Amino acid sequence: MGISLTVNMEDIRSADSELLIRELSEQLGALYESDGTAGFQPSDVEVPRAAFVVARIDGFPVGCGALRPLDAASGEVKRMYTRSGYRRQGVAQAILAELERLAAAFGYRSLKLQTGPKQPEAAALYERVGYYRIPIFSGNWDQVLAYQKDLPSHPVSADVQYRLATPDDAERLLDVIYDAYVTIRELELKWPAAHADLEQIRDNIAKNECYVLEADGVIAATLTLSKEPLVRWDSDLPFVKWFAVHPEYQGSGIGTKLLNWVEEAIICDKLGASALTLATAEKHPWLLAMYERKGYERIRSVDHGNGDGTMHLLRKVVNPELFEADLLAKKGHVEAQQLT
Repeated sequence: MGISLTVNMEDIRSADSELLIRELSEQLGALYESDGTAGFQPSDVEVPRAAFVVARIDGFPVGCGALRPLDAASGEVKRMYTRSGYRRQGVAQAILAELERLAAAFGYRSLKLQTGPKQPEAAALYERVGYYRIPIFSGNWDQVLAYQKDLPSHPVSADVQYRLATPDDAERLLDVIYDAYVTIRELELKWPAAHADLEQIRDNIAKNECYVLEADGVIAATLTLSKEPLVRWDSDLPFVKWFAVHPEYQGSGIGTKLLNWVEEAIICDKLGASALTLATAEKHPWLLAMYERKGYERIRSVDHGNGDGTMHLLRKVVNPELFEADLLAKKGHVEAQQLT
């Protein structure tokens, strides 16, 4: 089923907007013993190249976010807020993605934001979706965490939906995957997705969790969470595969949006897993470097002798605390076995 979540620009002076901002200010005020405004005024978004967005589920306001100009090349994200009953459902990420889309449309080359040390969940979200730490750029807090993200050159569609694929999607998915995997076939890599026919697409939908991202009602990207045993890799972590973005949408950030959503909403929140894995080939000219830029690290490498060359299993930790706890638990289990 699709997520009934919308994020759109709204009047910052509306009743819903004012209520959301007031709730956020009250919570931040109590957390930091301040007025909770963090130097933000409604007039900040009543200027060119600025925006205020409200997230709604079935029409009910569940969160908000603001974008205001810093300089000609940079915008600043402010007033990021999700109501408590709707957290860990992808709302904050959807708000952030829409602000990023608007920022790219406004011509900004980067987005900056600041959060506080008492908001580790917010900092973790920003890092998961590609923000990196920078020096503090405004305000006078003693402890501020400042972040920046460089924006793609092409804006992403506003009307985006994530959902599981159905058998009716098979023909469109075949087009998306076949067209996206041109380079894979040119490199003569023997990846099943690159050579899949319609029946294999249908089989993948039936046996695995095949997720799609729709942009303006059209499937633009897909990623599969495997439910089948990993024959070639000794790993008990979730494994994703068949990641494809249709060429018409490549370079727009669509693929990153889908991958980030799967990492947070499916791997982290739904499965409660600490990390996920995927595999790619060393001979591919850009995939390995791309995944490493997105926070994946090589954990195993093997040449299966089938002409694909060295294949790498990559891992990304999406919940560091749980990951460390899992490592300690496994270490304790091994030590206990050695004593018996």
